Amino acid sequence: MIFDTSVLVQRIRDRSEFQEGTISVITLIEFLRGIESEEKRKKSLALIEQTFEIADITREVAVSYLKLFFDLKKKGESTSDADTLIAATAYTRNEEVLTMDRDFLKFEPMIKVRIQPR
Repeated sequence: MIFDTSVLVQRIRDRSEFQEGTISVITLIEFLRGIESEEKRKKSLALIEQTFEIADITREVAVSYLKLFFDLKKKGESTSDADTLIAATAYTRNEEVLTMDRDFLKFEPMIKVRIQPR
């Protein structure tokens, strides 16, 4: 399962127990850029690295990004590059995305999306 940034942030805010899974390097960037203290960023990075596999943007993810991008474009829809890269990571790995962001539903049925309630 690929965890979107919205779910990661909510689980930290709620002090929920982490479930092991995967995050895109994009989720890592989005999460860490919200922490201004370098010390807190380092601690958060260490916790995330212990809990999640961090999926890089590979050639396969880039090709999947283009497929998803142009499929949405044909439908007259668009979304952010960050969301498309996270979706492309899930597509490449044949995994579901867990998110609170309903914009990910645009990628169905190309990828499976599970919406976590707020």
